[in-house]
Amino acid sequence: MVEADGGSCDIASYGKHNGGFYHVKALQDKAAAVATLVFYNFEVIEAQQMGLRPGFFSLKEWGVPDFCQLVLFTTPQRLQALRPQLRQLVLAMRRATGLIKREPARAARIYEQHVKGSAAAAGTTNRSALAKVGAALSGAAAMVNPVAAMRRRKERKLEAAIFDATLAALPNDNSLSGAYFQDLMAWLVKTGQVDAQVGP
Repeated sequence: MVEADGGSCDIASYGKHNGGFYHVKALQDKAAAVATLVFYNFEVIEAQQMGLRPGFFSLKEWGVPDFCQLVLFTTPQRLQALRPQLRQLVLAMRRATGLIKREPARAARIYEQHVKGSAAAAGTTNRSALAKVGAALSGAAAMVNPVAAMRRRKERKLEAAIFDATLAALPNDNSLSGAYFQDLMAWLVKTGQVDAQVGP
């Protein structure tokens, strides 16, 4: 990024903080001055919900390729062996993206039903009866406890805001152009993140 701005950069001169995925907490606690590899539809929304006023810029504006995309990679052998299944996967992803763009409210309902169903299935297969009772009691206590209820309302508001921002961020197409791939590979080689450039 510094080089893209016309300067020279010594990576060792920068401090590092690894707070896992807790980027907003690191900024809030002043453990870090800047967070990288954050997503507008996650961390920026979270920071705004916490009352912070985050600034955001895209790395691609500063010489770093946009590598945070869902890209499917495979080998020629696996592509040949699984061609019908992979075609079904790609077509299903296109249909899902089309539904998300055309009917975001319906997509949100489908997602919510899936999450609830997954949680219920996990509860029936992975929890003991005692753990289920404890979870039920905890849920009841949260309903009685106004602080816990307020926290849960904030969490739901944040989840809804992140979901809405994520729906808008999904691309219409998951394909990757050859030129884009070559530029990304050249950047990875130049920055020492891979040993050699490979073809698509």
